[in-house]
Amino acid sequence: MILLRKTLAIAVGACLSQFTLAAHAHTVDVMVVYSAQAQGQYAGNNEEIQQKIAEYIAFTNQAFVNSKVDIQLNLAHSEAIPDSLLSVDNQGITDSLESLQQNRYVRELRGRYQADLVMMLYDQNDPASDTCGVTAPGVLLANKGVFSVSNIDSAYGLVDVNPSCAIDILGDNITPYHFAHELGHLFGLGHGLPTEQKEFVQNQPMLDELFKMLDSVGFYNSRPALPFSTVSTIEEAIEAQVYPLQYAFAFGYGGATSSEVSTIMAYPHDHGYASWVPYFSTPDVKVCQNGDTTCQESEKVAIGGDLGAGLQANNALALNLAAEQVANFCRNDQQLANAKGTPMQFAVGAPTADWHMDSLEIDFSNNKPGVVYPWIEGEDVLSVVEVDIGGELTNVLQVENVANLPTAGVNLTCDLKPGDVYRLQAKVKGLEDGAATLWLYYETLSGAKEWFEVSRQSVTASDWTTLEAAVQMPDDLTHVQAVIYGVDQAKGFMLQSLEVAEDRAM
Repeated sequence: MILLRKTLAIAVGACLSQFTLAAHAHTVDVMVVYSAQAQGQYAGNNEEIQQKIAEYIAFTNQAFVNSKVDIQLNLAHSEAIPDSLLSVDNQGITDSLESLQQNRYVRELRGRYQADLVMMLYDQNDPASDTCGVTAPGVLLANKGVFSVSNIDSAYGLVDVNPSCAIDILGDNITPYHFAHELGHLFGLGHGLPTEQKEFVQNQPMLDELFKMLDSVGFYNSRPALPFSTVSTIEEAIEAQVYPLQYAFAFGYGGATSSEVSTIMAYPHDHGYASWVPYFSTPDVKVCQNGDTTCQESEKVAIGGDLGAGLQANNALALNLAAEQVANFCRNDQQLANAKGTPMQFAVGAPTADWHMDSLEIDFSNNKPGVVYPWIEGEDVLSVVEVDIGGELTNVLQVENVANLPTAGVNLTCDLKPGDVYRLQAKVKGLEDGAATLWLYYETLSGAKEWFEVSRQSVTASDWTTLEAAVQMPDDLTHVQAVIYGVDQAKGFMLQSLEVAEDRAM
């Protein structure tokens, strides 16, 4: 979970009218949704929220140009989400993000509009909160520089537009910075070093545990021996590839005094209240002190480079390296236009490598169905129950239907890449003896609308059974849902977990 803290810094407005597109920019499609309460915040100021969203996209694009980043954001879609479909306002930001990421309607919208990234504007309505935005991009990964199925599934961000967050001490609206900041996290960027050092203290036990887990499975066997057995510093966490940055140099940058500047990913209040400027950290650009728009060349200050102890602040390089992958999180029709139209099929000989541990695992430890939904609303009933598995009480999902075959689904559109190979694995148990089946329903650009039976197994009410197979996606895949049903009419099943793992080397 990556949080955007409130800041009292003075923001410098971007010259949106001067936006120019880089010659070969990667286009990243962004969907922006918003709550009615957020819309009301703009209406109260006689502002149109759709226009403000367009300005936030333009601001971020200008920051890319300023920083020599070859990315252009495209607003794929925007719409208001009624509270009846998704309620996120007036609550803790972490709960709101979880609700956003797991919402069936929003996930369907993302697939329909083929959005690589999703942002939501909402109103936390809590002046006492110190958090103005949040993402949980899933960057605690074993292989840095490669975005996983988990990254793609969790590519959602929240920005609070309540005046307590949106307005700085001079009365300027700094939501454009918050918007660009949260998008930066979804590209794998980190904060400035002072902020990261404070957060490291809190996260050190978890990072050390991850390091020891990777060591136990042989992750470091083919690498030079590490000169430590416990992760106790940021530098060690980065060297062990357990620090939550996609690239080792993906730090934001801020000067040490108020006369210097803070880039978009740095918190100004952790950098002497230096002025925020519309740049991502880079050693290749210098800007005027205090965020001034004009100055002598000799008066310009750095916005990236060496941080000491071998660390670097170069968000721009990290963005350029990430651009092609993020632009393909959810491939649009144009990107699929040259596909041959191959069918979905079992993957012969998979895995060519071990199934990668950076998998997408859906479980019910938070006591909610999460992304799993009833296939037939009003008939299929989903409830989380606690059962004994191997002597340990575990939350599982119980699926029932008093009239028809109990069925549950998960929308994996965007998560599963066209042409790639995945292992799908569902652990199920019947409420009575019978059979359970894992299906994929999919659609393609060439017009296919098909059901693919991944695995069908006999199940009992006493033992857990794994439904599992390796499947290669069609190369023009546009929509896919995992669907599980069993065991018979009006006789349901329990789902312990659903895992999607990629066929790629560690």
